[in-house]
Amino acid sequence: MNKNYQLRSKTLREINEWCYRQASHLSLTGHDKEAQALTEEHMESLQNAKPEKMLWIGS
Repeated sequence: MNKNYQLRSKTLREINEWCYRQASHLSLTGHDKEAQALTEEHMESLQNAKPEKMLWIGS
């Protein structure tokens, strides 16, 4: 694996973890519909994302 692929994969994992934390927080605070929407829509996209196919813009 090249360095760019590793960095992209790490970034996607971090975004994925953030989404899970947000969904958990929403659920624990009584916002079940929002948590479900986040999980169903956004997580599906993140789980199917391929780092090598994504457009990345450097900082």
